[in-house]
Amino acid sequence: MRNKQLTLGSLFSGSGGFELGGLISGITPIWASEIEPFPIRVTTKRLPFVKHLEI
Repeated sequence: MRNKQLTLGSLFSGSGGFELGGLISGITPIWASEIEPFPIRVTTKRLPFVKHLEI
């Protein structure tokens, strides 16, 4: 049995709390979707490896 790494994509991400919780739990956040500029800046600072999508 292979050990697969879980990944995470998030809609309506806000300031990235869900992504941060996933990271703490061993899940790798890959992308996040948010349209508000301030939460995007917060998440970009906290999790610079997460790709931001404006969808």
